Amino acid sequence: MNELDEYLHNVMKGMFLRRGEKAAWLEEMQAHLEDAVENYKVAGLSDVKARQRALRSFGETKEIRHRIVRETFVISPLWYLLGAILCFLAALAALFTNMRFDDVVVTAGSPATWKPIANPQFVLWLHRYLPLNADNWLILGVMSYMMVFTRKRSDRLAVLVSWLSFEGQQFILSWSNRFHGGLISPYAHGVEIVLVAGLASGLYIWTRNQMVCLAPWMISVSVSSVTFGWHLIQETLWVWTGNPIFWGLSPISWTDAFTTASSIAFQVLLAAAFAKAIRKMDSQRTNRIKIV
Repeated sequence: MNELDEYLHNVMKGMFLRRGEKAAWLEEMQAHLEDAVENYKVAGLSDVKARQRALRSFGETKEIRHRIVRETFVISPLWYLLGAILCFLAALAALFTNMRFDDVVVTAGSPATWKPIANPQFVLWLHRYLPLNADNWLILGVMSYMMVFTRKRSDRLAVLVSWLSFEGQQFILSWSNRFHGGLISPYAHGVEIVLVAGLASGLYIWTRNQMVCLAPWMISVSVSSVTFGWHLIQETLWVWTGNPIFWGLSPISWTDAFTTASSIAFQVLLAAAFAKAIRKMDSQRTNRIKIV
């Protein structure tokens, strides 16, 4: 690896670029560097000194990386990833705080005789200062992660619009609870999947971004999986330990568990099929453009 190759490798190292984007940047930078080397050779410099002068004039690797980030992402994807991690940690903190706050020891007598369990100080602090809607934190985390794959303003707006998939789910679940007596109605799950698939298709038509259009699927699967998983873990710990801090959620029937798990698995399979279909459509469109 010569000096130019090592320089370009250091510039592109750790960049969150697609393969085509990386190849385009490398081709452009290599062409500029080779032209600069030839110009310095014409000016009388040796091959080694011409390469060194070309690299110095091109700029520090850190500066070039910042330029690529600004032109591609606006801000560094690392900030998006950090935001996603913080949101996911906040979601777990919200779930734990909701479980642990104001616990009581339940006895067979009147609720007036139930003994409260002292709240830890950090739980009191979280309950006071942290917004405790875990679903919202999960959605913000998914949206922040999906921002890594955005390239233009419409992509970023599409990620924000993907929140509608969750709002639609909440409406459907509310409707299901009101008219069908619970969230396990297969009709509710079917309407929910159609809503997510329709929104994802609309985002793809709008942005032509293969990753951004998967945001509704990711939000739907994440919220369903984490809510169901936490419920299952909390109930299991209550059954195994009898510790009153795990008490409080209604038992999950086998029917509820099977229906919810099946819905989540079906959404994952549909999301994978959707991603494969749009990759195929993009590939066909690219081939048609090349032919023309």
